[in-house]
Amino acid sequence: VMCIGAAIAGVTDLAFSLPGYCWVLTCAVSTAVYLLFIDKLGKESGLNDFGLLFYNNMLAMPFMIVALLASGELSTVPQYPRLYALDFQIFFV
Repeated sequence: VMCIGAAIAGVTDLAFSLPGYCWVLTCAVSTAVYLLFIDKLGKESGLNDFGLLFYNNMLAMPFMIVALLASGELSTVPQYPRLYALDFQIFFV
């Protein structure tokens, strides 16, 4: 379904970009492989959706921290205007 949607969107695309289409194909294939892997892992481990989501996020956390530090965005966090707004903090947690 994702590939068909990408093909339909590509037909109406006015600016063809081979690297862009390669990245979209990479994203679609990696998403499909990831979902198949998670489905298989869930059946084999007996974890429910919450457990799979929890462990997936815990495993991704070191990579996200490295990306945050490497990009330099950590220094801009205190400058976010809604950082101390209650609704932002509720949805953030």
